[in-house]
Amino acid sequence: MGEFDFYYSFYGLLLSLSAGTVIIRCADAISERNGRHIGLLTPLLGTFILLDITSFWIWAWRARAHFHISYASMYFGLGLSLCYFFAATQVFPKEDGNWKSLDEHYWARKRYVLPGIILANAAVIAQGFVVAMGNFDAGFYITQAFYWVPLLALMFTRNKWVDTALLAALCLYYVLGAFVLGW
Repeated sequence: MGEFDFYYSFYGLLLSLSAGTVIIRCADAISERNGRHIGLLTPLLGTFILLDITSFWIWAWRARAHFHISYASMYFGLGLSLCYFFAATQVFPKEDGNWKSLDEHYWARKRYVLPGIILANAAVIAQGFVVAMGNFDAGFYITQAFYWVPLLALMFTRNKWVDTALLAALCLYYVLGAFVLGW
């Protein structure tokens, strides 16, 4: 087993737990809705997190040549995974609660979900600057604006339609990047 294989088995398992948590809790929320409205916000946030988690798998794969097993690299992967796991646990309600709709749950939990995503992504960007010595092409900075502007705006918005548009933009960022730009 190579160094990257060892790292990826640990990191990938932890990210899988995060993705699985979002999927299982989504299914539970739909099953336990008892006539309550699902809404758009929580499912969009869950979709965005699944896409973002997938991007971390791709990031690790593309950076595999730079990985060396050390306590620092393992702790880095653990830290990223913990950010995502905590965020994933907050997207959908754990069990049948007093929420009238998943949109109500979204407003109560968004402030716990977004910082984890922001922290994990900021850490990867910082790590990329250290490894690449800041040698990113102009396209990197342009595409990052399409990610960071809506993500950071979500931290401060309090309007259902603005949040819906921002979450849809973040999901489209990944889908268009993958299928149109060939990421």
